This record gives sequence, structure tokens and C-alpha cells, in this order.
Amino acid sequence: MIDVLVLLAALAPPSLSTQAREVSAPAETYQSAAIDANGDLAIVTTGGQRVVVRKEGEQKSFSRPVISADRTAVAAQALVGNCCTSYDIPVQVVVYARGKVHRFTGDGMAIFKWGFADGGARIAYGQEPVHFGCGVDYELRDIESERLIESIEVPEPCGQIPNPKPVKIPEWVAKIKGGSPTPPFLAPSSRPHSPCGSRSRARTCVASGWPPPLSIRENGAPVAAASG
Repeated sequence: MIDVLVLLAALAPPSLSTQAREVSAPAETYQSAAIDANGDLAIVTTGGQRVVVRKEGEQKSFSRPVISADRTAVAAQALVGNCCTSYDIPVQVVVYARGKVHRFTGDGMAIFKWGFADGGARIAYGQEPVHFGCGVDYELRDIESERLIESIEVPEPCGQIPNPKPVKIPEWVAKIKGGSPTPPFLAPSSRPHSPCGSRSRARTCVASGWPPPLSIRENGAPVAAASG
């Protein structure tokens, strides 16, 4: 009899509370994003909350923010000063998603080419020297876990190797390789020409509308209430 009861318990459907725990909460979505007067990244959720992502360390500013196609993530390049150029260098892609800040640095080289993948679940970016580079190291990462999914080195013409051997380009690289992901989420721009040739750079886009925030979060954490 005991064995029968144990078997019935094992076959019983999970309780309502267990089922509820297995259903993940809906992802936070974002209505607009911009750089505020302090040079920080300011985001407004579709629920009216204002989120502020602060600059860190030697960072001087953010590039214009980009909202992912599914509106579940906002990203911008972190720009730092450079002794040998007249412009600041992007060395990180900073992503805000699901209430968390993710800073993707790669191997420390400049990140001129980047974009969202899979709607907004993943981030793709290319790393290269500021000058005299003969290739770009691309990485595709999951935003939530920051796990590396795929990487590839793509050679590009340069003084030392004017005609590099071509490699097969994954789709996620092809979408950011030209530096101009499609509007309305990204608008192309450019940086000064490299000695290795002219390369279009994506310095981002975005965000329309700026409704009065109902509350403020700093780097994802609530810090104050604001009047509507």
C-alpha cells in the first residue's frame, strides 16, 4: 500500500506554486534612451521608470544608445581618451537588460563594429587595433550570462597583407561587418580613415520620446522617486 502511495505521489502533476516558479517573469522593455547632461546613459522603460547607467573608470562618454529590435536591451559604446588620436576610442559595449548592466570588453582592443543579434538576446562585436590592423576579432555573446557563443578572426587588407585569404563569414558577423545595422534602431556614422583603408563605423542611433519618469534607478537599482 505504501508503495502505491509513493508511486501516485511521483506521478502527480506539480503544484500551482511549482508551476508558477517555472514561468519566467516577462522581460523589461525600453521606450527611449539618450545621453544626459552628465554624459551618462539615461533610459526610460515602457513602464515609465528612468534608469541611469553611469560612466566608469577612465570612460569619458557614451556613444548614442541603441535599443534592440525587441526593445528588451539598450546598448552604447564606452568611449575613452586616447593619446594618439583626435577622437575618443570605444573600448566596451555597455548593455543594459533585465535590470542589469553588462560591460563587454573583449581583449581590450577598440570596438568599432557591433550590434544586437537574435532580436536582443545576444551582442556581437569586432575588436581591432586603432591603426595598422590586418584583421578583426569578432565575438558573439549571450547578454544575460555573458557567455561566449562563437568567435572568428576575419582578415582585412592592410599594408603588410594587401590581399588576405578570404574566410567564410557567419551571418551574425556579416550583419555588423559593414558598421551599418538597419534603422530604426541604428544609424551609421564614421570615424577618421584608418591607414589600412576606409571603414564605415557604427556610432549608433536611436530613441524617440522622453516621457516624464515615475521613478529613477541608477545602474539598475532604485535610488529616488520623481514627480510625474
